[in-house]
Amino acid sequence: MTVDKRYLPLPPVRHAPMQLLAGTHLDVPGDSRTTVLDDRVGGEQRIDFTLAGGRPEPQVSLELSGTSRTTGGEATDSASYETTAFSGFADPIEAGPTATGSFSWRVRNRSSTDYTQATNSAYQTFIGYAVSQLTVLDKLRLGYPITEAEDRLREKFQLDRYTRFSLVPSRDEFYAPNLEGKSVIAEQAHVDTFDVQQAGEGNRATVLDLDVHPEEVVYITGVAINGQDYAPGDNLTLTFTRNNGAEEFYRMETIGFPGIEETLPLHIPILSDLTVGAFANSPVSNVDIQIEYARVHRTLTEKALYGLSGEVKSDDRLAGVRTDAYEMVRELIEAGVPINSNIPTVLDDVGAAEALRRNTIRGR
Repeated sequence: MTVDKRYLPLPPVRHAPMQLLAGTHLDVPGDSRTTVLDDRVGGEQRIDFTLAGGRPEPQVSLELSGTSRTTGGEATDSASYETTAFSGFADPIEAGPTATGSFSWRVRNRSSTDYTQATNSAYQTFIGYAVSQLTVLDKLRLGYPITEAEDRLREKFQLDRYTRFSLVPSRDEFYAPNLEGKSVIAEQAHVDTFDVQQAGEGNRATVLDLDVHPEEVVYITGVAINGQDYAPGDNLTLTFTRNNGAEEFYRMETIGFPGIEETLPLHIPILSDLTVGAFANSPVSNVDIQIEYARVHRTLTEKALYGLSGEVKSDDRLAGVRTDAYEMVRELIEAGVPINSNIPTVLDDVGAAEALRRNTIRGR
């Protein structure tokens, strides 16, 4: 079995970073190099491998690689990890390759031992990876062509000063798939034990239903499940759907992940609703799961990150200034320069202080 194609959901809109996981079990014959995943990066995205895990076995290694087109041609970034160096299957290591072109994930077995389903020893492995969109600054650094609109941003923010002198500005928190720099309301967890009573994808058990408040964004931040307690043939799988169940955008094969004791990191933004379901090839009972998530204020910066221009308040005296600020933050995001440190400049440029003063006087 190889990773389902829905391992790689697209972010809801441009520039929305995501942290994801993919796990699987597969046959790895002796003296072989078995491909788990070999694909190309979609559109103008970049993939950053963040962690790798596998069942420790003698002379078995995980191989991750990514290719990127640069001004000097195509470059390949590769790394190999001996699984015997892992303290256990539930102890992944940090992984580093980055890709904007193609990427691969392989298992190299240099021993004579067959790890197969036929011998009840199919190999288990998982990876974590971040998905984000290329900014104008990313494209300039890599030598990618840019549009006329992007060229205007290049001139406005003087991006050539970074690329020509090989200087990289500090990457703002909002470009990273984590909660840094966000206005967090609360961090919560859904803990449950459930059964999948009937076999097949059409008989999914509902694990979690979330409706997002209009003034919030929910981020799924971690998951732990005892998928190891079930046979590979059960194929216990989690599914993630949005838009009232109409769009399945992500799924996880749980046999490829550690047990309930190990919470693995995710960063999946949910703007309206989410349903997490589960199905299996045969009925399974007593599935333990923990899904961690954070509720975050839907600030103007969050709205700019997700392109929610229609949600910018426009029925008061500050509407024009607020809209101008939204557009400027969007430009910062598109360009790829720091956001939070530039907010005071944005407020000055749109005349926020003067607008507040006038609004206060009128309100007296």
